[in-house]
Amino acid sequence: MAQVQGELDAAKMKFQELMARCKEKEEALGLKTAKLDQEGSKFSVFLKETQAKKARAVRRTQEESTIRMAKEEEAKQLQVRHAPPAAWHGRSQRADMGVWRCQLDLQDNQKNLEQSKKNLEAADAYKTYLV
Repeated sequence: MAQVQGELDAAKMKFQELMARCKEKEEALGLKTAKLDQEGSKFSVFLKETQAKKARAVRRTQEESTIRMAKEEEAKQLQVRHAPPAAWHGRSQRADMGVWRCQLDLQDNQKNLEQSKKNLEAADAYKTYLV
């Protein structure tokens, strides 16, 4: 009986040692799990920031593309506006350019005159207050 009791006590001790090792491994596993959860949340924040940066970059690229296209169109219009008419080729280029420049100046002056008239009409409404 003493021998059985000794074997039982030895088995109990071995079981307690195994349980202690299991508890240590469980605690270590809990720490690793917490660390992985923390790293996962950091990675999630990183992904959100990266997606936001990407969205800003795409939006900025689209805006710059739109601006560039508008400027290119404006440049084409200016080239067309400032290019001498095709019918003038073959004539005295210097005289034709002078006439053409005068026509452009006349168009600009007419636009300025129209704007000045509009401004004058708008100012007439305030004339009674100034008298």
